[in-house]
Amino acid sequence: MKKSVLSASIALACCSFATVGFAAQTGPAANARASQTGIDSTELEISGSTNDIDWNLGVGALLDSTVAYSSLDYDTTSEADLDGFDGRLDGQVSFNFNLTADNGLTFGARVELEGFNQSNSDDDQDHLNEAFLFVKGNWGEVLIGDTYDAGRKLSETAPDVAFIGIEQNNFHDLVPYGGSVSDGIGSFDVGNDVRFGTLGDTLISNGASEPTGKISYFSPNLAGFIIGASYGRDDEQFDDGQINCADNVCEFFDIALNYVHSFGSFDLAASARYGTSTRDVPDTAPAGANRDDPEVYGFGLNLGFGGFTIGGSFADQSGTWEADGDAYDLGVSYEVDGLGLSLTYFNGENIDDENFSATPSPGFSNPKEEVEIIKIATNYDLGNGISWYGMAADVQFDEEVGDFNATGDDIDGFVIGTGFRLSF
Repeated sequence: MKKSVLSASIALACCSFATVGFAAQTGPAANARASQTGIDSTELEISGSTNDIDWNLGVGALLDSTVAYSSLDYDTTSEADLDGFDGRLDGQVSFNFNLTADNGLTFGARVELEGFNQSNSDDDQDHLNEAFLFVKGNWGEVLIGDTYDAGRKLSETAPDVAFIGIEQNNFHDLVPYGGSVSDGIGSFDVGNDVRFGTLGDTLISNGASEPTGKISYFSPNLAGFIIGASYGRDDEQFDDGQINCADNVCEFFDIALNYVHSFGSFDLAASARYGTSTRDVPDTAPAGANRDDPEVYGFGLNLGFGGFTIGGSFADQSGTWEADGDAYDLGVSYEVDGLGLSLTYFNGENIDDENFSATPSPGFSNPKEEVEIIKIATNYDLGNGISWYGMAADVQFDEEVGDFNATGDDIDGFVIGTGFRLSF
């Protein structure tokens, strides 16, 4: 009988394949480009053998803790009082395991567990985020499972050194411009399409969907270029069963290009993406039914020199009707000796789905809603996987039409906060 052994060596390593590091850039886009199968931070890698088969196991984790003070102003009939100090926690644990076959191909899997449920999502959403199998070789890498589309993984965004980034569609946890707000008497709806939509992100997904079942391909790094493509039948996870494509949006296809190169002391990172899907409308549908195919496109650019990074990104969603809109961000950062500083601006706008009409009155268009965020932030690496950050931000959310107020349910807010991140 064979004896199972899992030991050998333990080392801090970063599981990477398509590494296209851009040292000057910060934020989620830089992490997303680093590796499609790796985790966003340094991992604990264990190499050993089980039943005479050599395995590599990577385990990574991070936890963010933030304490912030918010001051909010409502241009509504609401009597809600949400001013004061509050806290926010975010975390994840990632597992990667792989082995290299005799033919030189590497086979493996990645599972990412969220430490806390994401807001603005279904109450019954579990804590499993991405989960997929992969195979990679010198020809590239194929992913099969629940994951983000290629465009989101390869997109550049404006630099931002804060842990709670504008582009992480969770800033509304501190200023509630997404979802609904209760005032003890009732509630009023504010922005929608914040999570993966243009009201909270330029890293949008077509139809603002969560990680869903798909197959993706990423090319190897060719002179700084990486090409990615992904396909999913529908916007459900693989274990959620088949949905009826006769009256739903299906056939999601996404393609993206990322380019990173250094010209001496000058760094450049650029991206472009396009995504489309198919809406199969039955012949019996009403005359005013949406027959458009949802589409997304976007691009980003970052330039770095001497510790400075300046850049931005843009994204557009169309064909959904009630979630159509666009978003852009601009920012500048400076990093030296473990210290980072950034100034970032975000603007997102889309159709107000609360007051959307498929057949608006002649001469009228559907009302819109808009959010603007300007934020300054600092970050300091304390070493050994410990980082500190601080930030201050001004947030303005405006609706053309509100629930009970013809001028809209507008929210103005100011936030100042600080926190720590632990990671390995």
